[in-house]
Amino acid sequence: MAKVLGISFGTKNGNNDSICKEALMGAVEEGCDVEFIRAQDLDIRHCTGCIACVKSLMGGRGNRCIHKDDFDWLFFKMAEADGIVMCDPIFETGASGLFHTIMDRFGPRMDTGNNVLSTRIAQGLAAEGKPSKEPDPRVICPGKPVSYIAIGGSDWGTHAQYQGEKGVCPHCNANDFYLVPGTDKAICSVCGLEGHVHVNEGKVEVEYRDEECYDERGLFRAHDTAEGKQIHGEDIARMEGELAKLQRGDEYKQRVARYKEFIQPTMPER
Repeated sequence: MAKVLGISFGTKNGNNDSICKEALMGAVEEGCDVEFIRAQDLDIRHCTGCIACVKSLMGGRGNRCIHKDDFDWLFFKMAEADGIVMCDPIFETGASGLFHTIMDRFGPRMDTGNNVLSTRIAQGLAAEGKPSKEPDPRVICPGKPVSYIAIGGSDWGTHAQYQGEKGVCPHCNANDFYLVPGTDKAICSVCGLEGHVHVNEGKVEVEYRDEECYDERGLFRAHDTAEGKQIHGEDIARMEGELAKLQRGDEYKQRVARYKEFIQPTMPER
C-alpha cells in the first residue's frame, strides 16, 4: 500500500492543516496509507553554515550534523513515504521561514549525490584499513512525487521534473540567466549550465558549446546531475583547503578579533 505523508507549516487547525488533511483524505479514498505532521510542533534548528556535514561527508566519516533535534526524524519520515504533500502559508510573497529553515537543512548533508560520493570515499578508506563510516543508506533514496500547496498564492519555482513549454536552457528549460559583466557568458540561474548570448535575426539567443557543457572527463556540468555534483564536490574540497590555510594565518585572526570588538549582537530581554 502506498504511503502519503502530509506536512503542514501553518497554525494549529488553521487553513494549512485543513487543506493538508483534505489532500490526505483524497489519498485515503485512493487506497493509500497516510500520516500527518505539523512542522511547528517540531524542534527544527537553523543551519549555521558550519560545514561540519561537508567535512564529514567528504572525509568519509559519515553524515554528521551539529544539531540534535527533530530534523532527522522528519527526514526519514519523508524518505520512507511514497509521496508527500506540503502545505505552507505565504509570508511576504514567499514561503514561510520554517519552510526555508527545513529546506536549508536539506543542504549538502542530505544531498543524494554527496552521500553517494561519501559512501565511495568511506569504502575506499576502509579498503586501505583506515577509519571510516558510510552515511546512513536511507539518505540515498529515489525521487518521489511532492506536491506543494501554497496558502495565499505564490508563483513557486522548483527543481522538479519540468513539464511546461520549452525554455531557453536546453537542460532545465529555465529562462532566467546571470549575465557575466564584460563577457557574452550567460549562466542558467536554475541548473548552472553555461552558454553564450548572441543576437540572431534580431532575437536574443543563448548558445551552448559541448566543450563548455562538459569537462575534460566528459562530466556534464549542470548542477542537478550526478556528474555536476561530482565537479561541485571537488570544487568544494579545493576551496575548503584554501580557506583552512587562510584561517591559520595571522591576518585572518586579526580581522576576526577586530570584528568581535566592533559590535556585539543585540539580545532580547529575558
